[in-house]
Amino acid sequence: MTDSSPHPVITHPYHHFLFFKVADEFYRQSTAEQSTIKQSFGAALEKHAHITITPYSTLGFKAESSVMLWARASEATHVQNFLRDLLHTEAGRYFILARTFFGISK
Repeated sequence: MTDSSPHPVITHPYHHFLFFKVADEFYRQSTAEQSTIKQSFGAALEKHAHITITPYSTLGFKAESSVMLWARASEATHVQNFLRDLLHTEAGRYFILARTFFGISK
């Protein structure tokens, strides 16, 4: 059976674009330490698997950022909780929040 509604159902209407500058100190860490830091980032993503997160490199587009995370969730607080938890990880020590944009799709 096909959906005959004129508009698709949007399950993740809250969109948050999070722009980060990766601190220079991250690149001064050993390869092993960088791996540990990346694992803490991965753990934050796994903890918030109910959010759809798409990463983008912004190198060459914006001087004040190097990474953008496009986060989509069913509730605005889900993205807020993800950001809080991310910034409290080992990786969060190296992420400088440069800019954010928030939107809601209908």
